[in-house]
Amino acid sequence: MAEPLSSCNSGTRRNFLLQETQTKLAGRHTFRYGLELLRQVATQKPNGLPLGQIAYNNSPGYSAFVNFIEDFSGQPGRLQRTIGGDVFHPDQFRQSYFFQDTWKTAQSLALTLGLRYENFGQPVNALLYPAFTGFDPNFFFQPNSVNTNNLDFGPAFGFAWTPSLASGRLGKWLGNHQTVWRGGYQISYDPLYTQILSLDLATSTPNAITIDQHAVSTAGRGDPNWFESLPAGALRPPSLLDAQYGTLEKNFRLPYSERWSFGFQRSIRGQALLDVSYVGAEGHRLTTRADLNPLQPDGLRLHPDFGPRTVRTSQGNSSYHSLQACVEHRYSHGFQADRRLYLV
Repeated sequence: MAEPLSSCNSGTRRNFLLQETQTKLAGRHTFRYGLELLRQVATQKPNGLPLGQIAYNNSPGYSAFVNFIEDFSGQPGRLQRTIGGDVFHPDQFRQSYFFQDTWKTAQSLALTLGLRYENFGQPVNALLYPAFTGFDPNFFFQPNSVNTNNLDFGPAFGFAWTPSLASGRLGKWLGNHQTVWRGGYQISYDPLYTQILSLDLATSTPNAITIDQHAVSTAGRGDPNWFESLPAGALRPPSLLDAQYGTLEKNFRLPYSERWSFGFQRSIRGQALLDVSYVGAEGHRLTTRADLNPLQPDGLRLHPDFGPRTVRTSQGNSSYHSLQACVEHRYSHGFQADRRLYLV
């Protein structure tokens, strides 16, 4: 008998969005600028077992179903319940502002320069104990918060160059306005998905207490009156020895990505198009988990006065590099064929 886990992890979002983008032409410059303001009012339910979960199992001579009918735990029975872990409201106010200038410096060269600022706030502070406070017991039960970073700027740069060479070896290779060289670079940021709060943090000590209890009797049919053994409340106050999952490091930062590319397009006799590019990307400050209180060879933890401590950090990195090539051939009557090659 149990309340399905999926029904314990739910939420609603109401979004109020304001977007504005404007474009202004001034000589050889095309300016684009705008903003996006998002106010999100959220209600989220932790991924716990507020009604509890009761497990009946087999025992010698009796099936789990018979033990359920006659209310014996079986071998071994198990009770689980989340005490606390109330509904919380990870409201957000996201701000994004950008400015971009596309500058046609010459007939054959265009440059793009831009800057974007993003601020997603810190929705994890909707909980009373979101941050990892270290191994000082005096701070464990004190309300805390994760610091907010207000310096997420994302520059962007791009260019497109069409050389005009009508003679010589370069002219034969590049063609007269038949080749375009292009490249770019950009930094962008990713918001924190608040689902991670429901999965671990909202049901972890000291935000809540999860009771996990097994049958006392290890012989026969297990414990009788098993249904009535489900605790109605916390059997004890939170302890330093409780497992703590999903807290965030005090200076947790949002992940960001760097993307860049460089390549060319070459028109071949007006019927085929060769496109070759190098594309790269790197992710930084990716969300990871760190066990800060691991077990030692002697069976004790690094800090024996504390239980397991699994903390979300922003220490991950990733990289992606690829060579991409494509040949498109245009036939008559609107038919077109292409071949693509990707080396990653």
